[in-house]
Amino acid sequence: MKTHPESPAETAKQPGNFWKQPMEATTTGHTIRSTAVTPPASPGLPPMEQARQLLQKLISFQSVSGREAPLVHYLDQWALDQGFETDCFETDEAALPAHPCTRAKHIPLAGRPSLVIRLGGNGTGRSLLFNAHSDVVDAPKPETWRHGPWAGELENSRLFGRGACDTKGPLVSALLAMCELKSAYPGGLPGDVLLEIIPGEEDCVGL
Repeated sequence: MKTHPESPAETAKQPGNFWKQPMEATTTGHTIRSTAVTPPASPGLPPMEQARQLLQKLISFQSVSGREAPLVHYLDQWALDQGFETDCFETDEAALPAHPCTRAKHIPLAGRPSLVIRLGGNGTGRSLLFNAHSDVVDAPKPETWRHGPWAGELENSRLFGRGACDTKGPLVSALLAMCELKSAYPGGLPGDVLLEIIPGEEDCVGL
């Protein structure tokens, strides 16, 4: 990823200053944003109904590998609306060869943002990081599906769609868990709780 040590956003991410930039700081590759605390997007709904609605919305995005950006930008705004901080950035392709775990086979990363959503703690304890990927395997023959791959249809308390299990369902679980923690601990947990959402999990393994 492109970073500049002298930039405000990078300074905010140094040890002891992680995510201390209060509002928006835009640098090459990084946009750290925060917003005033706002009520949940679906106030008054039971948690399971909130989960269903959000998962159906995420399934409707055809976020096949290489086309993740609309989904990621939706999640960025959704997280801001809940009062979380976000860091949305694209990885610098030129920096990858130096990384020991880089796979040679992948779709170019330009236009494929990563997103980190943060529930800030009070700095007295350890942090927890959830992970999910934004891309899904393609569904080239949707007519062969009993339920449309992008419809998010509910049948017998089961929700069907591409990515419902891998991995938009777990992503929704993590987001709503963070919302519950935010509500239960208004003063903040000892450490941060974060969710990173990355592109390219499916295409890097050849699916």
